[in-house]
Amino acid sequence: MLPWRNCKKHYFSIEEILASQEKVPCTFRRTANQLGILDPSAEDGIIQKGAVVDIPLWLAKTLARPNHGLVKMQLPKIYKDVYRDSLVADASVVDLYKMSKFFYSFGKQLSDYDEANSKELRNLLTETFKNRFRQLMAWVQNMGVEEVITEKLDTLERKLLIDGRNAQNRLNNWLSNRVETIQAADMVMNHSKKRKFSDLEV
Repeated sequence: MLPWRNCKKHYFSIEEILASQEKVPCTFRRTANQLGILDPSAEDGIIQKGAVVDIPLWLAKTLARPNHGLVKMQLPKIYKDVYRDSLVADASVVDLYKMSKFFYSFGKQLSDYDEANSKELRNLLTETFKNRFRQLMAWVQNMGVEEVITEKLDTLERKLLIDGRNAQNRLNNWLSNRVETIQAADMVMNHSKKRKFSDLEV
């Protein structure tokens, strides 16, 4: 199992920052004044108690803290129900990028704040990654993979694909260089010539 619990967030990680912009459905526990900007349908800038509004994760985490308790975060649909069943059935054919550009990073951040679904969510992330990793490695070795296929990869998988292909290219170059004729260094060649001339003089 992947150590999601030990995956620490990096303050300057662009991926982490962008993942925190993904929206989470939140139920308002009480009426909120002057927060209508979060919900275009709110009248007079007031969000009524019980309203469900999609809020960026970074803001939802703040509003859901015990000292605020203004909202209750819900699990986004991409991590439950029909989507979860599709991932369990055959994760390798699912278009993760369409579901979320930051499927793994977004899910990891959610699991840190949603204790009720934390274990189940981390298991889903782990199994999804494991089931797609073998196919990802096959694409690493097949440089002719069509862009249509790689478009289904989320940001993390795309980075792994690029890094993997770069590593494969370096390996191929190294292997091809090994079969070439080994050329003696100039210093060795010059030393050999000097020895030959010395032998002739003797």
